[in-house]
Amino acid sequence: MGNQTKRAIYAWLPIVVYAVLIFVQSSYPSPRMLPRFSGADKIMHFLGYGLMGFLFLRGFKVSNHKLGRREILWSIVLTILYGISDECHQHFVSARTADVRDAMADALGGACGVFIYILLYRAGCLPRAKEKTL
Repeated sequence: MGNQTKRAIYAWLPIVVYAVLIFVQSSYPSPRMLPRFSGADKIMHFLGYGLMGFLFLRGFKVSNHKLGRREILWSIVLTILYGISDECHQHFVSARTADVRDAMADALGGACGVFIYILLYRAGCLPRAKEKTL
């Protein structure tokens, strides 16, 4: 296996596994053990998709060594699209509903996850590789 293949697997396997886990979890009725306060499910969506946004930007950074506007934008857009697709999927699952507010929590969480990655990267808390030059 070549270095590029290893880099691609290292970059993208975490987000693929995480997306599959979200899909599988969304295929079952809502867990009854969620906290019982108003907005608890929105917090769960926010945090879950925050991790997804973080992982998308990590994937772009690891795979092409760049952390620019394009990578940031695509990370947010892909997280939002996955959140919307998950809400559509839940529409067809018994004992689940599609909720625009959940999709909004997903989008906000994804954007925050992306910006947390940026802050951690700039603070030197994440590994830095040599930047590609054009």
